[in-house]
Amino acid sequence: MRNRLPLAIAALLAVLLGWRACAGRGGPEHQPAAEPAPVADAAAPARDAPAAAARQMTAPTRQALSGASATVHSYLADLASRDLVRADRWWADGNPGQSPGDAVLRALPAIRSMKINTGVARALDAETPPRAVEVPVRLRLDMGDQRSVHMRGHYWLRAYAGGGGWAITSASLDPELD
Repeated sequence: MRNRLPLAIAALLAVLLGWRACAGRGGPEHQPAAEPAPVADAAAPARDAPAAAARQMTAPTRQALSGASATVHSYLADLASRDLVRADRWWADGNPGQSPGDAVLRALPAIRSMKINTGVARALDAETPPRAVEVPVRLRLDMGDQRSVHMRGHYWLRAYAGGGGWAITSASLDPELD
């Protein structure tokens, strides 16, 4: 029994250090390469409009939309961990300004955990790959006092010049009633 306790502590420490090392790679300067979305079977039913639209997208467009969604997810994860300096780096010019809804999210006192669901991103221009994107989000915030807050909205992003990732330009979030 004595030999197991130090091993359990060492294993837990290794997991925590590994998690922390991975969490440190989420800034704009370390964006992960976007993987292309799988292409659905051509015989998919017509009622599956999002899948049909995805089949018609070029690979660069799919990668750009995936990268924009990953940027929003990373920003919200940094915000949930209350690392505002790191979170601000995801915004254009490093300044979140006073985006409606997002300012409310930033003002919440303590977020114990945040479940982030990004919807299907859509291009806002006709460029290939797109230079402007809208990413819908749904959030569930656990406030730690036996209550949850649900929010829904959108983040708008623009591509950095030269294809170096995405910057958030605006956001709109509203509370959702259960």
